[in-house]
Amino acid sequence: MPTEEYLAKKERVWRVKLPAGYKAFIQQYSGGMPIELLPIAALFAGDFLCLDFRDGKEIPSVCVWSHEESDIDEPVTYEVANNFEEFCEMLID
Repeated sequence: MPTEEYLAKKERVWRVKLPAGYKAFIQQYSGGMPIELLPIAALFAGDFLCLDFRDGKEIPSVCVWSHEESDIDEPVTYEVANNFEEFCEMLID
């Protein structure tokens, strides 16, 4: 589980202040999801739709994190869109 120190480091690197409620959620429920995967929606069966900052800190892709296939150090994700705007376009097409 991400520690308070780990989250503080990410806040410094990302130059953001994460809401206290969000940090509590990540600490309680992340279950091995890397902090570079920012959950934006819960899906059925325990998976999450995430912004994926692993390859790009400024323009994250959108992916599904598979909780059943992922190990604590090796997340399994499936890219849904190259960026959030592309994802939104998929919703209205």
